[in-house]
Amino acid sequence: MNNSISAQNQTDGFATSLFFGRVIVTAAAVVVINIFIFEIRPGNSEIECRNGINSKHPKASSVFCDCIYDKGKPLDSCLKEFNEAKEGEMKDRINTRADK
Repeated sequence: MNNSISAQNQTDGFATSLFFGRVIVTAAAVVVINIFIFEIRPGNSEIECRNGINSKHPKASSVFCDCIYDKGKPLDSCLKEFNEAKEGEMKDRINTRADK
């Protein structure tokens, strides 16, 4: 009887460890995916938006934050402005490299 109780405790401990391990892995996956899947994140405040500026397109990201927080425009129009600014920024980089 003691052996069956001991075996049950080991099984419960393993199941608990497995559950919490999966929870931690899932939480970490959500954070990592969020970092890489979204090109821009407005956040809940202007500071959060500015801190999350995309390093690939800093000018376009700044235009987006200005649009949302300074001009107060809707998200759809600000995303359109972001995409236009991003295209302009990419063209500027191409032209700068071609000039060298």
